[in-house]
Amino acid sequence: IGIDYVLDVASLGASGAWPRTTTLSRNRAREKRLAKLGALEWRFVRGAEWTPAIFADMAAIEAKSWHGSSGDRKFLPGKCTYFWRNLVTDPAQAERMRAALLYVDKKPVVFSFDIDAGPVKYEIASSYDPAFGKHSPGNCLHYRVLRAAVDEGITTVDMGAGDGGYKRESGAMAGPKIVDCLMVRSGWRAPLAKLLAWGWRRSGRS
Repeated sequence: IGIDYVLDVASLGASGAWPRTTTLSRNRAREKRLAKLGALEWRFVRGAEWTPAIFADMAAIEAKSWHGSSGDRKFLPGKCTYFWRNLVTDPAQAERMRAALLYVDKKPVVFSFDIDAGPVKYEIASSYDPAFGKHSPGNCLHYRVLRAAVDEGITTVDMGAGDGGYKRESGAMAGPKIVDCLMVRSGWRAPLAKLLAWGWRRSGRS
């Protein structure tokens, strides 16, 4: 159902060629343009720093983004946000949950949400306010998150599937294919599942 993009920050950092000078220069220019719209505040959240206000800010951003009308919402009211809000009550899990947000004149504009598991960072979700889209706030925040990850000893960033453009720009490479698997019990369900699998393959969407 998609291709997983993986960034090997350990080898890129060791080469001394990451991030590229052109990328850093481009992001500095973007941040200068954003600063003309108001005071910039970069906020990084983990562990005990999680508060209901942080979840509310991420939901406000998500509501304005294309995710707000999709089925892939993470922080707007629903099962997903209920799951994350409950998970953060466990101190060990809260420490693994990371959020980064950019505020312009105290207004939440963009966020990224990740899970750190040892030396691997898993990018879970990100959204931005389209009113600021021409200034690429997502790219600016993304590189700050990656830089902080390197400083904390993260060696690999799993960026997931979708929108390979900005992921390749950051140095990520196409990794393993993501496959959906449906498992059924033996008995009458098994031959039915085989028939459905045959039809799924013929549909061209497998």
